[in-house]
Amino acid sequence: MKLGETIKEKVKLLFVPCLENNFRPKFLAGRFVVYYIIILVALKIIGIFSIICLPKTMFFADISNYTLIELTNRDREALGLPSLKEDPRLINAAYLKAKDMLEKGYFSHQSPAGRSSWDWIKEMDYDYQYAGENLAIGFLDAEEIYRAWYNSPDHKANLLNPLYQEIGVAVLKGDFQGSETYVVVELFGSMKEKKIVQTTSVIEKPVSENEVINLSPTPLAESPKPEETPAPPERTEEVITENKEMTKEVAEEKEKPIVKGAVSGTEGQKTSFLFNLSRFLANNYNDIVQFIISLSLLLITLSLLINVFIKFDIQFGDLIARASLFLIILALFVFFDKEFLLRLIPHQLNIY
Repeated sequence: MKLGETIKEKVKLLFVPCLENNFRPKFLAGRFVVYYIIILVALKIIGIFSIICLPKTMFFADISNYTLIELTNRDREALGLPSLKEDPRLINAAYLKAKDMLEKGYFSHQSPAGRSSWDWIKEMDYDYQYAGENLAIGFLDAEEIYRAWYNSPDHKANLLNPLYQEIGVAVLKGDFQGSETYVVVELFGSMKEKKIVQTTSVIEKPVSENEVINLSPTPLAESPKPEETPAPPERTEEVITENKEMTKEVAEEKEKPIVKGAVSGTEGQKTSFLFNLSRFLANNYNDIVQFIISLSLLLITLSLLINVFIKFDIQFGDLIARASLFLIILALFVFFDKEFLLRLIPHQLNIY
């Protein structure tokens, strides 16, 4: 018997009611499909527990940080925009802003003391030309935040702004107004272009100490006043260029040391097995399980239709009942996807 005919015969015995299988297809009548459904139930339960338990793990902040940057760059690359690079100064500024919000119990672009993220960015010696900010609080999943930002025109404008070159994200857990939660500060920026003034050996007029050389051919727009809360697209800032005589020595930028606690060690943990496992559970596991369940639902549906319609005169009620039960279970699992489960778990996501 040829290989093709052998495979055809095996498929017939598995799915088609015929005399050779006593009109009871082995796929529906055997124990295989029962064990298969049990395994799918177990996989789904693991996915549910991962959604509930991952926010309590030590890796969650780093996973969220990594995921938010990855999702942002994925969409930027799809539109032909340059990817954003992490900048330690923006990370530090984001950390200080997140820490300030938790300590002072506010959720806004401007603190009760009138400080904004632009102040912390400047303190980190990030001489920005354009800058933007996205905030989030009270979330259980990084993709949940990203969907909320992407569906908001102002926040989406920041995610896909072609003027930005760097990004810094801080995810911090703490007590916020009496409840334990996570806050996210996502900062975007691009540096001013440094201009070098070449000196000559002939100076017709000496420059006094109080006199500066204007390097800007046209004046730039003013930065927002401290009392103004920037919001996209107005959140993208163009600041006044300081008129300084630049030499090669002063043009070299000196970064401030990293604030203790600001960078949580994601780079070192990317090679950790537990970190990679947690990241997989957070970002990919549920999608893969949902895909397998959807294919299984289709397969069992086709098997049931073949069993019912090929032999009208010979029907086995137990097979039809079993297959129908499996279909109901799988259909419920398809419906209860990750997004739906997140809506069931009590939490209050807020973006700004």
